[in-house]
Amino acid sequence: MDAKTLGRLDSFLDPYLTILGREERRRHGSAYIRGLMLGDDRRTSSGIARSCGSDEQALQQFVGQSRWSAKALLDRLALDAQGIAPGRRALIIDDTGFPKQGRHSVGVARQYSGTLGKTGNCQIAVSLSLAWDQAAVPLEFELYLPEEWTSDPARLKKAGLSPNAPFKEKWKISLDLLDRAKSRGIQSGVVCADGGYGVVTEFRQELAKRRFAYALGVQKSLSFWLAPRIDIPPAPKQGKRGAPRKPLLPERLSAESYALALTPDKWTSLSWREGTKGAMKSRFACALVEPANAATRTAGAREAEQWLLIEWPEGESEPTHYWLVSQAVGKDLIDLVYWAKIRWMIEMNYRELKDELGLDHYEGRSYRGWLSHVALTLVAFLFLTVERLRNKSEYLLDPPWGSPSDAATDRLRLA
Repeated sequence: MDAKTLGRLDSFLDPYLTILGREERRRHGSAYIRGLMLGDDRRTSSGIARSCGSDEQALQQFVGQSRWSAKALLDRLALDAQGIAPGRRALIIDDTGFPKQGRHSVGVARQYSGTLGKTGNCQIAVSLSLAWDQAAVPLEFELYLPEEWTSDPARLKKAGLSPNAPFKEKWKISLDLLDRAKSRGIQSGVVCADGGYGVVTEFRQELAKRRFAYALGVQKSLSFWLAPRIDIPPAPKQGKRGAPRKPLLPERLSAESYALALTPDKWTSLSWREGTKGAMKSRFACALVEPANAATRTAGAREAEQWLLIEWPEGESEPTHYWLVSQAVGKDLIDLVYWAKIRWMIEMNYRELKDELGLDHYEGRSYRGWLSHVALTLVAFLFLTVERLRNKSEYLLDPPWGSPSDAATDRLRLA
C-alpha cells in the first residue's frame, strides 16, 4: 500500500481500534488487521507476527484470550457497511467450509462441505452478507455445531462454549444472523439463499413472519398444489371402525414437471448484468404457485402464493435453476431475475476472504479465538471493498460513516 492508502487505513481503523480498549490491544489489533491484508505468509498469529514484526505470543493471546468484544466490532461494521450500500439491497445467506486437520478445533467434524465438494474434516460457518449492485460485504459468520458437538457438554466447555449449547440447523442459524442484523440497524433487504435453505418450509414461514421479502433457490423436485386457490375440503367422517380417513388434498406437480409443460411463448430471454465476457443472458419463466406441504395444509395453515421462477438457457436439454420469490419483491420478470441472481458475488468473496485474507487460517481451538479472527478479517475485507469502490466513477464519493454524533470525525473520504 502507498502512503495515501495507509493514511486512509489509519482513519478507517480508528473507531474499530477504539472499541478494543487498552492501548496494547489497539496496537495488536492494528498489527493483526494489517498482517491479514499485507502478509505474504499464512494468516496465523505466527505468520502475521513475521510479516509485521510483532510478538507471536502477544498476538495469540490478543485473538484467543483477550477480553475485547468481537460483537462490538461487528456492530460497528454493520453500521459502516450500510453507509456505503446505496440503492436496493439484498441480505444474502450462505455457508462455507474450512478444512481442518485433527478433531479439536471448535465445531470440526467429518461433514459435507460445498467448498471441498465432498465429506471431509472441516468446520462449517453460515454467513450473512449485505449486497447491492456494486459489491457485497459480509456482516457476520456463525459457526455450525454438528450434533456430535452439542451432545458432548465437556467438549463444548473446553472450546469455550456453553455446555448446554443446543443443536441448530443451518437455516435456524441464518435466522439468528438476520435478527442480529436487524438489531444492528440494518434496514430490511430481500433475503437471498440457495436451495439448501429455500426448500425448508419452516425457513420460508419464519421469513414471512419477520416480514422479509425473499428470493430462494429450490430443487426441481419441490412440488406445488395444482389448485392453490382452492381450500382443502373437510376430511370425511370416520369409517365404520373409527379409523380417521385421510383428508382430500389437491393433486401436486413438481417444479420440473411444471417447467417442462410450459409452451415456448411462456419463456422470455433477458439479460441481468454485464459479465467479464459480455452481457449475462438466459431464458426465464415464472408463475404464481403455492408450495405443497400436506402437513402444513392439513393443520389449517397456508403458505402464501409466491413466484416460481425458472431458468432454461438456450441449448440446454432441461431447465437449470428454480427459485421461489415472494410477491413482495414485485411482479416484473426482470426484478425477479435480479434478486435470484444477485448471489453471484458471494463465492468470489469467499475466495478472497480465504485466499487473500486467511479467513480459514486460524489454528486455535477456542470459539472466542475463532470469532475474534473472523471479526478482524471482516473489518479488513470492508476496507478493501471501500478501496475498490473508490475507483468506480459512478459510486458516491463521500458516504457517511458512523452515527450522526461521530460522523464529523469518523468519515472515510473516497477522494
